[in-house]
Amino acid sequence: MSLTSNAELVRATAQAAFWQSYESTSDIMDGLVHRVDSSADQETYPGIFYAPRPREMSGGRDHRSAPGFNYTIVNKKWESTLDIGYEMVKFAKLGSVEALLSSLGEKARAYPSRLVANLMNVGDATNGHDGNYFYVATHTDPGGRYTTSQDNDFTTNIGTPSAATVMEMYTELQIARGFYDTVKDGDGDPVVPDQNATFKVLCSGGHMPAARAVYKNDVITGPISNDLKGVFEPVLNPYGDNTAEIFTFWTSGRRKPFILQVAEDVSLTDNMGGDSEFETRDVSFGTFGYYNVGYGDWRYSSRHIFT
Repeated sequence: MSLTSNAELVRATAQAAFWQSYESTSDIMDGLVHRVDSSADQETYPGIFYAPRPREMSGGRDHRSAPGFNYTIVNKKWESTLDIGYEMVKFAKLGSVEALLSSLGEKARAYPSRLVANLMNVGDATNGHDGNYFYVATHTDPGGRYTTSQDNDFTTNIGTPSAATVMEMYTELQIARGFYDTVKDGDGDPVVPDQNATFKVLCSGGHMPAARAVYKNDVITGPISNDLKGVFEPVLNPYGDNTAEIFTFWTSGRRKPFILQVAEDVSLTDNMGGDSEFETRDVSFGTFGYYNVGYGDWRYSSRHIFT
């Protein structure tokens, strides 16, 4: 088989392996992210606001405007480039090519999830749409009529902060459910999950056994029945920076806690036949994407710190 034929075979194998891996890689942030297609280098969003409740019409209409706080997400360029040696192409080492490009596809697909996790990690010190930290005890809506502070950042003392017991996890997830059942919008109206609402809890490996038990078990301990069975789907968060914290999310609501802003989807290209191959006889496969992530509605997420 000629080198040209081998090169074409390597390219086809690489493309197939990359995209198969990319499409089959699970998304741990599924349900947490609202995708927005972007047509500029950045997009500015008005502060999240809620429509006013109906009122008796007396003396004309009560005109309301959106809050003045704006939130901007700047798109960024992301790439990952993998060099393939001359011998791998010349001798059509397709197994190695497939393995390498599968890994490249998996990492390209997972990277937005890592970026969202980074937002979670710094959410207690980074502003969201309302001008407050995303996770904070003092949320208020700019221009909103409901001015009482609301809390989506909770701290609880437990025996081992990096490994909650089943009862400790159950108690904490009850706090989370109570948050979603009572949070209000900027007009003071409840934002209540429907009866079929879905939730997730993202946590480190040390908390996963307890989170799985709360999700699956009929009882918590002894005679205590588990009314959270099947409610908070446990998901391992491999990007967390604190083993003593968990994050919960209401995933089926009409709003989302994070935004994925995409100006250009991920692509895969190579330099076969280019100057680099001429100079070194090696070739490269590279991904490219133009996107970024940002905070959405804080009402759909809560952070829980164990001490």
